[in-house]
Amino acid sequence: MAANARRFALRDQTRTNHESLDTLVGGLTDRAAYARYLRGMTLFRGHADAQLAAIAWPADGPARPHPLHAALLADMADLGLVPDVAPLPALPVGGVSACFGAVYVLEGSALGAKLLRRQAEALGLDAAFGARHLVQQTQGGGWAPFLAALDAVSDYDEDQAVAAARATFASARAAFRVVDGGPDTGI
Repeated sequence: MAANARRFALRDQTRTNHESLDTLVGGLTDRAAYARYLRGMTLFRGHADAQLAAIAWPADGPARPHPLHAALLADMADLGLVPDVAPLPALPVGGVSACFGAVYVLEGSALGAKLLRRQAEALGLDAAFGARHLVQQTQGGGWAPFLAALDAVSDYDEDQAVAAARATFASARAAFRVVDGGPDTGI
């Protein structure tokens, strides 16, 4: 198999899910937009981090993504925000391939965090105040090891990985719908 073939298959099969989330999140053009983003990400990552911490991680799966919830909570406290609480759709991370699908979304978000970090810095937010989680994401370095593990894993089911990636995107979209006061259907 060609290097990155699985990555590109995941990207291609989840493109509309990713674009839908990006559209929903929008740009961090001012502090109000950043506060909304922070509320949505805190709800989503609190949910995702807790679910991932609670499962027995497969030995041949990707490395566990670095939890961001604590940094997000600190960022929210800096801005005087209170975390939203709502149930979100479960992440289907019951096997190796599903773990790869979920981690594809979580580690891939570090790439987008580079742009968001620059936007946050333009608003006066940084590693010491309000943007800790973005700094952690951009300095984590988990994407390259994830891709290497994805290429190397032998017991891989593309359909399961894609379904888990789509469900992870859906959970993030549901978090932003909650923040926006809309239905948290996860669709």
